[in-house]
Amino acid sequence: VVVTNLFRDQMDRYFELDTLARKIGDALAGLPGDTTLVLNADDPLVAYLALRRDAKTVFFGVDDPDVGGVIPQAISDATRCPRCKSPLTYARVVLAHVGDWSCPSCGLTRPPRDVAATKVTLGPSGSELVLAGTVGNVFEPVRVPIPGLYNAYNALAALAAARALDLGLAEAIRALASFRPAFGRLETIEHKGRTLRLVLVKNPAGFNAAIGALLETGRSPRLLAALSDRDADGRDVSWIWDADFEALAPPVEHAVITGLRGRDLALRFKYAGLAKERLAVVDDWAAAIDRATTLAPEGGEVVVLATYTAMQALRAVLARAGATVPFWED
Repeated sequence: VVVTNLFRDQMDRYFELDTLARKIGDALAGLPGDTTLVLNADDPLVAYLALRRDAKTVFFGVDDPDVGGVIPQAISDATRCPRCKSPLTYARVVLAHVGDWSCPSCGLTRPPRDVAATKVTLGPSGSELVLAGTVGNVFEPVRVPIPGLYNAYNALAALAAARALDLGLAEAIRALASFRPAFGRLETIEHKGRTLRLVLVKNPAGFNAAIGALLETGRSPRLLAALSDRDADGRDVSWIWDADFEALAPPVEHAVITGLRGRDLALRFKYAGLAKERLAVVDDWAAAIDRATTLAPEGGEVVVLATYTAMQALRAVLARAGATVPFWED
């Protein structure tokens, strides 16, 4: 069983984090005795799940001292010890509440990592990881073909799962290098001489991780941003006020806004400081795509940030134009 992280999602669809962690722990406690857990050592809520049952556990994490900062990020949702509820201390914060944590009150601490990256090199189209821990530095850097620090964590989770299954690590590394992103998970679609990079966003932590991936390489992104509030998106869109639009707005070259709640999103960009001449609201899905691609130069990139049903609608337009196929056929 692999558990990667626990971040707050839409509260109209999911529980608050402590309840969710408890329910996952209850489920793990009922699994067969030969179950192996693969857990993110850097997330205190996830790491604590190992204490819910006596089972073989493989931990993964990021040990690169150059990644992250020292203060939990503004949207951190789990900065208290999962055992005694005292405030946690951090030697290093990677994403939100994920990092090198410990509890000075009860002594609970980040567990040793079985699969760890001692060096993470981020790029616009992917990242490279240098492995350590009990794996040892016996391989060339691991190539992860999709950008973003959170995808480096996903890659480590996959390698830890391969280790738990006694699969060859070299074979797992080769498989990672050929990975293709799934629906809306930083997939790319070529359309009218531009590259559209599709990023599914639906909660503050995920949005901030997407922003981080965009800004890691000093881009000045051209955006097509779409917000809707159907059941699959989450009816409550107030989460956009918890996401760090203030970090995203300054480098944005321009943003085309659409979706059923596009005007709410435009308002959020306005309060984040995006100048009105760099912002356009276009209600029609096809017209929004045309406007965004026209504003980008030939050979340029448009980053599409969209909630679930908005992403479906945009992809349907692109499928009708012959740029891609419906996601269920991909």
